[in-house]
Amino acid sequence: AQGIALPEFVFTEKDKADLAILVKNKADAIAISFIQNHKDLAYVRSLLPKKNQPLLVSKIETEKAVEDIDAIIDASDVVMVARGDLGISIPLPRLPHVQKHIIAACREKAVPVITATQMLESMTKNIMPTRAEVTDVANAIFDGTDAVMLSGETASGKYPVETVRVMAQIAAESQEHTDAGQCPLTEEVSNAVAYEAVALAACVNAKLIIAFTASGKTAQAVASHRPIQEIIAASFDHQTLRKLCFTWGIAGLENTPLKNLDDMVMQARTIAKSQKVVAMEKKDPYVIVAGIPFGGNATTNMVLVQNY
Repeated sequence: AQGIALPEFVFTEKDKADLAILVKNKADAIAISFIQNHKDLAYVRSLLPKKNQPLLVSKIETEKAVEDIDAIIDASDVVMVARGDLGISIPLPRLPHVQKHIIAACREKAVPVITATQMLESMTKNIMPTRAEVTDVANAIFDGTDAVMLSGETASGKYPVETVRVMAQIAAESQEHTDAGQCPLTEEVSNAVAYEAVALAACVNAKLIIAFTASGKTAQAVASHRPIQEIIAASFDHQTLRKLCFTWGIAGLENTPLKNLDDMVMQARTIAKSQKVVAMEKKDPYVIVAGIPFGGNATTNMVLVQNY
């Protein structure tokens, strides 16, 4: 079967007006449909204010977008595998391995990825999902997706609460049996430091990784390597913490801006002692990850081990 080529990307005057309303109301994320390449996303980003931008979610729904996927991921804050329209744009048998490829590529670049559309479609009308749907949700999680998304099931379905509950149960069970492993080591500093932080946490048998992050990038870099340790992202920016909800395995915590290295160590100790994510015992090691200088756009460049 052949796919169906879709028209060029069009962003209408109404789209611009809607975008302005979303920005004014401080939306955390805005999904952009039917982009063809990374230039389309760059155009939409040019319409946003320079500061406190919402996350731009690239919905991958066209064959051209699949062909330009690496550049699109680089230009995106979040990527969505929108399988409904994508399954029309490309030959349907290609859809599963394209999904897997996009998830893997996003993980390697530490960009959150959402798997969406028809995940529990039968629950639009039925109280129970099909076995195939349960397996579909689980397989997306086994592949390493950051999030799974419901659409019509909760927008217009008869059992929205039950559907969310079922998806949450599948996700929790699947995560217990997932060993996605670390992404390949690259020469990029932030990736290399995050990679070593996760490896170090495993080596010293740490229970916790604390990532100090202004923009969220440090926490995302750590999460991309899917550590078995719990991750706490500490940020003085509440908007950053909300945006990190799109990223796998992160618990957010608001902190005060870091003054210096000693302040970071003290704040990390306070976080380790006060957090309720994982039980800690005396002398348990925990790993701290951060970027220096503090408070700006410094790349992830420091890892430190402390004892509880």
